[in-house]
Amino acid sequence: MIPPIMTITLNPALDQTVMLDQLTTGTLNLVDQQHSTPGGKGVNVARVVSDLGGAVSAGGLLGSQHRLLFEDYLSQHGIALRQICVEGSVRTNVKVVERSTGRVTELNLPGLGVTDDALKPVLDSVLRQPAGTLIAVCGSLPAGISQTAFAEFLNTIKEAGFFLAVDTRGEALKTALSVAPNLIKPNLQELQELYEEPLSSSEALVKAADLHKFIDHVVLSMGESGAWFLRDGDCLHAQPGNVDIVSTVGAGDSLLAGYLFGLSHNFPQHQTAGLATACAMEAVSQTGVGIQCLNRLESQRQTVVMTTCKEHRPNKVGR
Repeated sequence: MIPPIMTITLNPALDQTVMLDQLTTGTLNLVDQQHSTPGGKGVNVARVVSDLGGAVSAGGLLGSQHRLLFEDYLSQHGIALRQICVEGSVRTNVKVVERSTGRVTELNLPGLGVTDDALKPVLDSVLRQPAGTLIAVCGSLPAGISQTAFAEFLNTIKEAGFFLAVDTRGEALKTALSVAPNLIKPNLQELQELYEEPLSSSEALVKAADLHKFIDHVVLSMGESGAWFLRDGDCLHAQPGNVDIVSTVGAGDSLLAGYLFGLSHNFPQHQTAGLATACAMEAVSQTGVGIQCLNRLESQRQTVVMTTCKEHRPNKVGR
């Protein structure tokens, strides 16, 4: 039986992407295209998993003022709603995409304000999931959630026997590492923030290998340079084929979604990595998140070049 996937978004958002040729600060800019959807990293991951044909639910917290909007969106895309409503509204994330350079400027507004107690009903909803469910905790923490409570939240999920993936950054990522989840997916910038130093590609891979000593799956996203996939002591690099980049928004979420889908179906690692990379390629070729055409996705996957990196094979240690 193929296990389901549940994503947890503790700080959901309305994702608004606006596009223009070039952004000039300090003056009026005219936007010629905009796209707005319910989002947050876990919601985006759930959308892509569902588009791939996976059984997926979206949990976490949700501001009551936007409940109907999220319910309609998730239902429309075949995603089971498991979010816990709290008072307030979700934040708005504005991403300004410049066509001339491909540069993305992000403006993240404040979101929900809660307390540590808000995690209890979310945790209860996770613990009710069938054994074997893959749990992916994605995105930032809302104001009011302490790192101590977040660590306890993650540890309880892991101790309950669920596969635990975490995709976050900053202090929340440091907290997650203390729990040693089954999977993390940092990008280069997030890894540099973690180690508080600039890293070249080769240095980043060494750091990822160090993390792989106690994390089963480390997926290191390197943007146009592809991604590194470390699993079971092996290191695999996936280089995407040529694609016309429209927007990088949601690429990392799509990468994680493809990887989780492959894991849930017990695909070989090269197939899982190829699918994940193709999902990211699909994301950057469009505005918004989602897989529009599975045949096109397969064509994208066939352009991905895989390289096995035996020289970076880390020695696993006991967990």
